[in-house]
Amino acid sequence: MGDVQHAFDEAVNAKDPTLRALKVNPLASVRGPDPGEDREGQILYSDEIAALLRGESADPARPPVPLYRRQTYAMAVYTKARASELAALTAADVDLAHATITISKQVDRKSKGREGTKQTKTRKVRTVDIEAHLMPLVKALLNAPQGRKGRLLHMPPPEDLAELLRRDLQTVEVARTALFLEGDPLQRGIVFHDLRDTGLCHMAVRGDSAIVIQWTAGHADFKMTQRYVDRGRVEAKRIGKPFPAIPASLFRIAPESPRTISRRVKPLKNSAILRPQRELNPCYRRERPVS
Repeated sequence: MGDVQHAFDEAVNAKDPTLRALKVNPLASVRGPDPGEDREGQILYSDEIAALLRGESADPARPPVPLYRRQTYAMAVYTKARASELAALTAADVDLAHATITISKQVDRKSKGREGTKQTKTRKVRTVDIEAHLMPLVKALLNAPQGRKGRLLHMPPPEDLAELLRRDLQTVEVARTALFLEGDPLQRGIVFHDLRDTGLCHMAVRGDSAIVIQWTAGHADFKMTQRYVDRGRVEAKRIGKPFPAIPASLFRIAPESPRTISRRVKPLKNSAILRPQRELNPCYRRERPVS
């Protein structure tokens, strides 16, 4: 219904006069669909970020979190970019001389093999500063062999990002109950997009101005930015020192390249905190090549 309302609005108020097919919008007074409940997402505290990026398994029988995934998590938190924007990053977007990354595009999931790109969600280009702790990782990614289309990161399929993040948190024994909620009417368990939200809240704790946070996030509406500013202030004590140092183990080329991994990812074990999750995309049971 929302798309239909927008289409009729454009037919009346399009910027290009030649596209104005109607004089009156017949849906102007029609109530839109119920948006549903807006459940609060989760953010990671500094000690949890540090554990996730170290990737060390608490169970000797389980392998550590793969390096290429830990690199992806670090980029998500410290650049505050959306998953589709991270997937589209190339070496050309990085300016080491000025320590910046330009976010001008996102992966077009409808394109063949997700190789195409399109404008960002807000259709704006933004240039963000590279966090000091992140710079060695960015340099390492630039020096690594580039995959298809020169992409900097190997991103798992979007439908598996949340599941893999939860499994990796379990691997490093980050088991805070709120991160794995299901069926709660007010909150939801953590998803990959929450890593971006984590970075924005850490900016607020650090004392960055609201304008800088809005620009970094690419928010079109300042009300959205204010939510992160307020949450950062409320959770400052739990977050601790924002943006912990990134382990030096991340600043290298992944020896466990996805080209060589053939281990099948097993579902989570049932527990009081972690419920069995859905199976991963069958195509992802054997890791995909770097792209």
